[in-house]
Formats: sequence, C-alpha cells, structure tokens
Amino acid sequence: MIAPPIPRVLLVSATPRSDRGGVQRMMDRLVETLPAQDLAPVRAGPDETEPDARLSLEVGAGRDGRPALQALPGAGRSLLRLARLLARTRPDVVNLHFVTGAAAYFFALRPVFRYRLVLSGHGADLLDPMPGMSARLPGFLAAADAVTVVSDELARVARSRGAPGDRLHMIANGADTAFWRPGPPEAEPGRIVASGRLLPNKGFDILLEALAGLPEARCTIAGEGAQRALLEQRIAELELCARVRLAGHLEPEALRDELRRAQLFAMPSRREGMPLALLEALACGTPAVATAIGGIPDVLTAATGIVVPSDDVPAFRAALAHGLSPESGLSREAARARAEHFSDDACYGRYAALFRTLAGRDATKMQQP
Repeated sequence: MIAPPIPRVLLVSATPRSDRGGVQRMMDRLVETLPAQDLAPVRAGPDETEPDARLSLEVGAGRDGRPALQALPGAGRSLLRLARLLARTRPDVVNLHFVTGAAAYFFALRPVFRYRLVLSGHGADLLDPMPGMSARLPGFLAAADAVTVVSDELARVARSRGAPGDRLHMIANGADTAFWRPGPPEAEPGRIVASGRLLPNKGFDILLEALAGLPEARCTIAGEGAQRALLEQRIAELELCARVRLAGHLEPEALRDELRRAQLFAMPSRREGMPLALLEALACGTPAVATAIGGIPDVLTAATGIVVPSDDVPAFRAALAHGLSPESGLSREAARARAEHFSDDACYGRYAALFRTLAGRDATKMQQP
C-alpha cells in the first residue's frame, strides 16, 4: 500500500529574517521540528537566502481598508509573485505569521491552489493594527481556516475582532529549553540583561531612566534597531556610559552567556504578545522584572518575576531594586521550572497537530468564504 504524501506547510512572514525577533526565531524552530511530525515545511519571506523562497508583498490601502488606486500596480505584482511561489510549492497548508493587509493575496489565491490558510497573530498586528487594517481584520479572521494567538489576552482580542471561537487556537510561544538552560558563567550581583529590537514599543527608554536611580546596577541591552542612536544619546545624558552597554545583536550562545551571568532580566515593553525573550531568560534560570502586558502576567509568578505597569519609571526602578535585593524571594530554580511549562515541544507539537488536521480534511468539501 502506497503511503499518502507528507503534507506540505508553507510558512510565511513579512518580517525579514534579518530582524532576528521572536517571530523569526519561532519560525526557525517550526522549520526544524515539523519534519519529525511528518510535515514538510517550506519557509518564505522577503530576505530568504534561497531565491525561490524570497517573497515581498506590497500592501497599500485607504483608511477604510479598500485598495488605494495608486496601490493597484503593486498589488498586481504581489499577486503574481505569490502565485509563482504557490505553483512551485503546492502547499496543503499556508501559515501566515503576523496579520497584515498581505493576507488579502492569500485569500484571493486560496480557491485556485486549494490550501488551508492559518493566520497567526503575535501582538501588535491584533492589538494595534496597521493603517487600513482595522476595517479589514474582522473579515480576515472570520474567513481563515484557523487563527492562532500566543496569549489569552490576544485570544480575547481576536474574538472581539471577529475570529470564530471554534477556529481560534491559543498556542503560547515555546522556548528551546535544551539550549536555553542554566550553566556557567554564574550570576553576578547587580547585573541586568535586556534583549529585543531597539524600537519604541520595547520601552528601553524606561529601563534607562530606571537605571539612572540604581547606581549599583549594570546592564547589557542586546539587540539592534531604529532607536539605537536615540538610546546612545540618552545613555550619555544620564551618565550611564560606564554601567550600560548596547551590545548589538548577539548570537544565541553569547546571549545565553549574558542571561546566565545576569541576576535579573528586564522587559520594560509597552506592547508584547507572548515574548520569547522572556521565556528564554527564565529557561536560563534568570528571574525577570517586566511590564503587565500581553502574555507576561500569564508567565511570571511571585517566585520567577515582578510585574509592574507599563510606562511607569518609578515602579520599574523599585521593582529592579527589589529584584536585586536578597529579600526579593525570586528563585533561579523556580524560573527554570516555570520555563519548562512553555517548552517548544508543547508549542510546536500543537502547531503540527493543527496543520495535520487541516491538511487531512477533504479539500473538495472546503467552504471558501
């Protein structure tokens, strides 16, 4: 008896791989783990190394969500690029990470190539949609074959924006706890680490203001982004040059060493879904001080971190000071144990199960909205 073909899953994100953010690291792990789940992943995006996998989709719409006249030539080019990719890969399931107006192209071609479409929301795409998306988002979420979100908060938002409950799946991000684990070097008193893209929503300006009132603390911020020059200027203004280092992008092994060396991980974000950087820090045994947004309160416990309101410098400073003190009650062992609840085995196993279920349905009975 001939075995049925292995289902093909096309993983797509408009976020460049070079951004090295949580979405990209998550997609890296999906590509690595899905073959063991009897699925054949193919990854596409704007800066993939393989020319056949490069996909750039132009999005332009008016305030009401309808295509703007000047955007029509770009839309035509984008539709053609996507059609060529789909003709080459012939996916059974397409998983689009981060929901933008580009989803319209995948809906347009779904009846032609007969794939199932999974939209994965990660945070800002649902909480603060891009211009023109507020009007289109309910239709996209309602029309998808499945919608995944990374936190309970995003699940509530997705429902309020039109995602049907029977097609909505909460799958928290998962950390590779085999790689992100405690070990040498040992934690150093007073050392703090933060990581993420240097963008306003990450709140690193809040962290700098808080550190200005903690003369014994030293901090490394790992990441690159558009705010680097502004943060460098603020570090100089606050006379923090001797205590704060903008380390740029760090390779995983170097970041792991920084996390192990830190007494605390700081996440002053203004907006998050389920931050993978937080899970990786906990997996290294590093407790956290973080803002009460997105999935962060779902992760941190009294023994693994301190949660404070966003955009509150005094509260963040006080939380850092308490976290660095011997009376904090924070535990490196508890941090590691908590991370085990968010291992990538659980996360990516749930994605694989969803993809297999969708691919196994009779395509001839698939209802197209």
